[in-house]
Formats: sequence, structure tokens, C-alpha cells
Amino acid sequence: VASPVTVLIPVLAGAATLLRRRTRGDRAVAAGPLRVRLPGPIRLPLEVAVAARVASTLLDSGLPLADTLAAAAVGAADPEVRSAMAAAADRVRSGRDLAGTEALAALLPRADVAMLSVGEARGLLAPQLRRVADRRLGDLERRLELVGTLAEPLLVLVVGAVVGAVVAALYLPSFRVLELI
Repeated sequence: VASPVTVLIPVLAGAATLLRRRTRGDRAVAAGPLRVRLPGPIRLPLEVAVAARVASTLLDSGLPLADTLAAAAVGAADPEVRSAMAAAADRVRSGRDLAGTEALAALLPRADVAMLSVGEARGLLAPQLRRVADRRLGDLERRLELVGTLAEPLLVLVVGAVVGAVVAALYLPSFRVLELI
């Protein structure tokens, strides 16, 4: 390296590429390697929990149920959750119950749908939505613990293979030199 400038220019170009933003609509979306898309078994419970928590908070604030569900649908990042919340809002606007929404039944386990039905019948929907959010987050936590538990032995094997390859690469020339002597 003849000059620090020859190192600084590629480093700055790489940093600018990583930090570059492009706009989509009215929100900035990270471009390139900074953009992370979670897999479905992790993303879906998280999105459902966030939507349920938002709906619970808005209901506690005194917003009507249909408007609450519509607001939660607008805030949902996952298209499946967004369409389920919008369908639930339409169902409530037409005078039917929330728990009978087929789209919500596809997203939630039966026990959670039953909890929402009981909460709606008793007028305690906001606490039930919080419980649904807590259950989905608990489910997500168990899944992540399982992934971590399964990944640990795999990581040990990969690190062992890398260390073994480095040791072999260091000692192989020594053995060849001894053969020549």
C-alpha cells in the first residue's frame, strides 16, 4: 500500500454502499445487505403479536373496534396479517363478530380464536388481545430457543473444521520439509 488514501477510498465507497438508502413510497428502505427478511416461522408470530398489541392499545384508548382493526391492518408489515386484519375490520363493520373471521382463524391457533370470542362476548377484548400477543411472543421465544439449541452443535462442528483446516495448513509444509531431508 503506497498511501493511506488508496485504502481509505475503497473503505469509504463500501461504507457508502452499505448505508445507501432508497425510497419506496414515503418510507426509506435499507438497500443491499442491511435489509433483513425474517423467515415465515419467525416473522408471522411476531407480526401477529405486534398487530394484537396495537389493537389492544387502541381499544384501551377508546377507539371503536372496526377502526382499531383497520389501523392495525395499516401498520402490519406482513401482507398476510394485513389482509387478515382488514378482513376482520370489514366483518366487524358489517355487524358480525370478530372471532368468526376466517382470515384470523388461519393466522391464529384455535385457542387464541376462542380467547378472542370469549373476550368479545364479555366486553373484555383488549385484555384478551394482550394475552394473544403474549402467547404469540412466547411461541416465538420457544422457536428461537429451539433454533439456538440446534445451532450450537453445528457451530461447534464448523469452528472445529476451520481450526482443523488451519492446523493442517500450518503443519503440512513442515511434514513435506521433513520428507525432503
